[in-house]
Amino acid sequence: MSWRSWSAGWWLLVQLIAQNGRLLLKLDTLEAQLGAAHAVPAAAPTPAPAAGLPVGSVAPDFSLPGLYGETLTLGALRAGPAVRGRRRGGARAGGAEPAARAAGVAGQGDRPDGTAGE
Repeated sequence: MSWRSWSAGWWLLVQLIAQNGRLLLKLDTLEAQLGAAHAVPAAAPTPAPAAGLPVGSVAPDFSLPGLYGETLTLGALRAGPAVRGRRRGGARAGGAEPAARAAGVAGQGDRPDGTAGE
């Protein structure tokens, strides 16, 4: 290679680096302009959380609709375990407590009509 090829290569490299620097300066200017135009206003103070029950107090009784149309109440859920699983092969892992069953709380897989579901 001749010295002209080397000098042309170095000249091209210097020009590319200079152009890269100019592009970076233009990007910095644009980012500063966009940042000033889209500045986020100071956040408003967050309101205090709503007063709830004191820690450790008993929750009031409530009811919710179940998956199969039955009504579940907190009192019935407190009476005993309401959710029971099944072992492989469909064998029951355990039945619901009598108080929960009397309150109309079905175990997992039980439907209100008395049939077992998966």
